Amino acid sequence: DAGNIEINAKNSVSVKGTDSSSGSSSGLFTSTDFNSTGNGGDLTVNTPLFHVSDGAVLDARTANNRNGGNITLNVGQAEILNGGQLVAISSGAGNAGKITVNATNQVIVDGSDRTRNDRVAKFGTAVDSIDASSG
Repeated sequence: DAGNIEINAKNSVSVKGTDSSSGSSSGLFTSTDFNSTGNGGDLTVNTPLFHVSDGAVLDARTANNRNGGNITLNVGQAEILNGGQLVAISSGAGNAGKITVNATNQVIVDGSDRTRNDRVAKFGTAVDSIDASSG
């Protein structure tokens, strides 16, 4: 199985931006490759304030025939802004994982990634190829 990522933060977690030299998204990533045999890893964030923005991602994916990892946010407030994303994808025969947001206060989803078109023009398909090496 892929490794799990669990973050327990007393105040907040912020994942923001992209790499100006490659166009890749910053983020937290778990994945399986096509030839691997295990399940994808889970991403769990426990914090009062979670913020993902400006093209950054939380990404749990699978490319094999096993299940992808889940993304779980246990937060007071979740802010997903300006093209920030929560992504669970399967590009193989396995099922994509679930995305669960447990917020005691509010969830804010707003805006788009203003730099995406420029990054695609400059870096091509590398912008869309989100993987563990891009963060």
